[in-house]
Amino acid sequence: MPDISIQFFATPIELLSFVKEAIREHQLYAVAMRFRPFEARVVGMSELDELLAPSSEFHRWALTVDAPHLPVEHELDHADKNPDHLRLEVGRYTGATLEESWLSCRTGNKAVFSVWKKIAKRLKAVTLPGITATNRQNGVSVEYKAQRYSNGAKALEDRGVTMLPAVGPKGPAIRLGLLLSHPPTVDHDREESVE
Repeated sequence: MPDISIQFFATPIELLSFVKEAIREHQLYAVAMRFRPFEARVVGMSELDELLAPSSEFHRWALTVDAPHLPVEHELDHADKNPDHLRLEVGRYTGATLEESWLSCRTGNKAVFSVWKKIAKRLKAVTLPGITATNRQNGVSVEYKAQRYSNGAKALEDRGVTMLPAVGPKGPAIRLGLLLSHPPTVDHDREESVE
């Protein structure tokens, strides 16, 4: 079954703009979810600013092409009743930290999947590839070229905001960009002889 999975870092303002554009362009429905206590509700455009704000308790979103099937008792119930939804996990922003966000879906509905592919393509167009993760215990760093970040997230990082993986502050230390591998540079002023 075709799927999409994009982990990325973006600011709340960038996410708000991205979600609004997707909803408008594809005439989508948005369901906002919060936990403890669980609540899932359809959200209108006028509520997006409030519910996608950093202070919001609604960090999981589902976009659907058709009207969503509600009410639901919990997230798995939502997934069972709305199997073709596009899921957006919104990373929390506290001012000191920014958590990773995640866009994902898995559906056999070709028409719906074509819409989700367009949205994923748009996300890739407004983000850059690659992060570097460093194990906090042993200092070993690894590059993840498929994970992405926005210009806004990079600006926050440059101002000292800590990027957090989905597992939280006990996970690896994150730096945006591919910091281990650098493209080779050529010094055109120096000629080397080959013998």
